[in-house]
Amino acid sequence: MSGGRKKATGAAGEAAAAAYLRSAGYAVVANNWRCRYGEVDLVASTKDGALVFVEVRARSAGTLDRFGAPLESITPRKQTTLRRCAQSYLQRLPSAPAAVRFDCIGVVLGADGEPVSIHHIDNAF
Repeated sequence: MSGGRKKATGAAGEAAAAAYLRSAGYAVVANNWRCRYGEVDLVASTKDGALVFVEVRARSAGTLDRFGAPLESITPRKQTTLRRCAQSYLQRLPSAPAAVRFDCIGVVLGADGEPVSIHHIDNAF
């Protein structure tokens, strides 16, 4: 997959994940939040005040046989990066959230770039 197509797939997946979270009652408070340790795809808050750091992985439906399901690509190294980024994000807040968790969302996109399926794992790690 070319770099441009990979970026487009990632952006479409993140947009679909953000829309999914909003429809489920979350408020998306940051997209592609960056710090010295890396990037968090989405930061969202729940109605009960929890802060959720979300890793989004997207695949085109036609590449599943070659690359596997989207969520299979989240490695322990990525989990460590996400934890470090979350610590950095939390240090910048004026007060601590009610709770913190890490979710993962896998998005499969059809040939038209629209989501075919979205798989959300609450408290993934």
